[in-house]
Amino acid sequence: MNSDFEDGLRSTLARSKDEDTGTRLSAIVDLASMAHDEQAMARLVEMLDDPNVTVEVDAAEALARHGGTNGLLAVLENLGRRGDDGDFRLHRL
Repeated sequence: MNSDFEDGLRSTLARSKDEDTGTRLSAIVDLASMAHDEQAMARLVEMLDDPNVTVEVDAAEALARHGGTNGLLAVLENLGRRGDDGDFRLHRL
């Protein structure tokens, strides 16, 4: 990996953990373009459990569109886990 990519990835990963929702949302766009990288994919998967539903949805879309089979499987697994979670179901009501 080249150092420019590593620097960009490191910066994007930091932004994806920012308190500001807008900053996390913009980081998703950049992480999606780096979806070939394991760290970027792993962070997008983590973001499926973000406290903000918009971040969750955007992360799921990025994984489904840019993460290939593994990205889609991560989204489906997350949805399946939520279906078994009583608290999640209660929240939806």
